[in-house]
Amino acid sequence: FVGVGSDEAIDLLMRIFCQPAQDEILITPPTYGMYKVCAKVNDVAINSVPLTESFDLQVPEMLAAVSDRTKLLFICSPGNPTCKAIPLADVEKIASATEQYQGLVVVDEAYVDFS
Repeated sequence: FVGVGSDEAIDLLMRIFCQPAQDEILITPPTYGMYKVCAKVNDVAINSVPLTESFDLQVPEMLAAVSDRTKLLFICSPGNPTCKAIPLADVEKIASATEQYQGLVVVDEAYVDFS
């Protein structure tokens, strides 16, 4: 993909994979604010599972929160504004849980150079 930055990629993912007023994304606040902005622009619902106090993913809670409507699951690593890298093992747990979630797992590494 060649684009003008991660904001464009986020918007295009929602335009391609989400039906307005039908589908949803899952985010893990605190996280990059553009996920919410693009979801609102594209009329896509937002499902949130907050990070822990130490800014870790709550993998079981995330998998419990997804539904057939969840088309994109965003993982920001390193996090913005947390600066914490998400362990690959957590990403693999989510990506391999195909019985619970069949949507796309988007690992946003836009801030990798700052971690």
